[in-house]
Amino acid sequence: MTNIFDRFKYYHQFEQLLDQTNYRWRILEFSVLLFNTIRFMFYVILTFIGESIVYRYCPQDTTAAPLFHYYEHMKHGTSINIVDCRSTAIILCTFLIFILHSEYMLFLTNHDSITWHLLYDISNRNYDNYLKSTINLKKIDSISSVFRMIFPDNHKYPMNTGNDDDDKFKMTIMMKMNNRQNFLNKYFNHLIMNVDLLKFRKSKLNVFNYCGIETRIYLVFTMILLHLIDVFLMILVYLTITISSWKYYQFISENMPDLWPMAIFDCMSFIYCGHIFFRNASLYFNFSLISVVFYASHMNDWKEKFQN
Repeated sequence: MTNIFDRFKYYHQFEQLLDQTNYRWRILEFSVLLFNTIRFMFYVILTFIGESIVYRYCPQDTTAAPLFHYYEHMKHGTSINIVDCRSTAIILCTFLIFILHSEYMLFLTNHDSITWHLLYDISNRNYDNYLKSTINLKKIDSISSVFRMIFPDNHKYPMNTGNDDDDKFKMTIMMKMNNRQNFLNKYFNHLIMNVDLLKFRKSKLNVFNYCGIETRIYLVFTMILLHLIDVFLMILVYLTITISSWKYYQFISENMPDLWPMAIFDCMSFIYCGHIFFRNASLYFNFSLISVVFYASHMNDWKEKFQN
């Protein structure tokens, strides 16, 4: 069973993206985003109609009131700055349009194109092949592995395969990294020394089946880094959402207690929209980074071959 932290990772997110059984759920997500986008378009229209209309509408809407600081202005006896309200509504409406577009492009388009096959090839499939070829590690991104890299015990890595070609290849890469022994390079070496390269070579990629071993290990290394980043950022985002939800609850309980059912719906809707935004933005970033790593390392490999 996949634990909660694994669900935050790029690997799991990509698997869910390609899973056609989730299509109805994606339609539901798209509908929620579309509803909120139309709602904020309505706010933009209100701000262009006039200030008096905004004043009359805010007490009836648990989103418009805190968005336009209605009760704060009422308490201090000041008037609403209609230009600021209009700018806020336009910015948030544009923000939701971006999320809506990303939801469509990621989840509701055809995934049979060569682009999607390539992305899956150099990320999830390559990562699966590496995990199947490991010798010592049960899980490559385990906490114990990172701990060993931070606090090394000065032991030498054994040559696990018993294959001379694999041992020579491992030593070649280790020598390349010899002058840059920081934490990332140590962990990269750790990945190399714990894989059966002969077995890893046989499990070729589908799209780029001639892709070099060194490039593929760089891709595995990038996947692990992305997983660590995804988990950290997702936890940070959920903490921020929790704090914002608490402040929203305090505002509603003080100023609009009669509209609590509408407030609960709004809170849940915006929390989920925030989750969708971060998930989609994270996927875009991960796709871009792993593609850059693939092409950069692949071109570097070709460069070395041409020079030789």
